[in-house]
Amino acid sequence: MVLPMPILRSHHQSDNQLQCAERIKEREFHAQSRRALEYPQPDNLPILTATTYTLGYAYQLQGDYAAASQAYTEVISISKSFGDSVYATAATLGLGQVQEAENQLHTVAETYPARPAIGR
Repeated sequence: MVLPMPILRSHHQSDNQLQCAERIKEREFHAQSRRALEYPQPDNLPILTATTYTLGYAYQLQGDYAAASQAYTEVISISKSFGDSVYATAATLGLGQVQEAENQLHTVAETYPARPAIGR
């Protein structure tokens, strides 16, 4: 599964058109992720992780921060169980962004991983 990408604006689009396109994209992320979770494959942790991440991202775009936090936390937990670092990192960053949006700065400091040492 590919991580969602933002819609790029062309010079012909107005702000209203761009906002409309973003809302459609948000609804599509949400609907497709929900649909994928209706067919559970408990043995297929990579698919479950990717789908749950996309659902969390859709919730974040819609401003449903509680649902986004829950999805991202689930992704982090599932990812650790089978050693996936890509979605664990993406979900950690998403969770931090949600916490920032909710002005939970003390929690953000605990969520974001420590900056790795460069050049060691």
